[in-house]
Amino acid sequence: MGKAFEGMVAVRFEKNATIIAGMQSGEGETIDMVREVSVAGENEGAVEKWLLEVEEDMMDTLRHQINKSNIAYANSSRIQWCCEWPGQVVLGTDCYYWTIEVEDHLDRKDLASYLKKLIDQLLAIVELVRGEMSKLNRVTVGAMVTIDVHARDVIQELVDLGIDNKQEFDWLAQLRYYWQEIG
Repeated sequence: MGKAFEGMVAVRFEKNATIIAGMQSGEGETIDMVREVSVAGENEGAVEKWLLEVEEDMMDTLRHQINKSNIAYANSSRIQWCCEWPGQVVLGTDCYYWTIEVEDHLDRKDLASYLKKLIDQLLAIVELVRGEMSKLNRVTVGAMVTIDVHARDVIQELVDLGIDNKQEFDWLAQLRYYWQEIG
């Protein structure tokens, strides 16, 4: 599977190895699929057909997980939240919330207070890394630290430049994450 899908090294089979019910990353993280994919019946021997179904289900599963994570982020502590979700989901939600929070602070012309929040979040996440955690959580949180440091540096630069508008080039030049519902 690793050659067909980056980040997925295996799938989890159930029911006599005829149903794909989950996917696994190289780090051992597993996620249950939102729909099961049958490799039997009309799909038996049609690898290209069920691989397309796996691909579609993989994207739907991640979309579903990220949507749930986005809701959970808004309703729980960031430190608790980041250890309850799969790594890719955590990073996607983290970047999405960074974008909407920056834009909210730009609208209020108060980016400096967001810089302080980012610094506080970074200190809290570094404190988390220093404690006991699972290997998978440590990998996820380590990636979060890298993203958080970059986010802090970007906002520091925007504050130093006096950027206070979402339409200014220095903000528009940043990689931003938005969430769009299907349909």
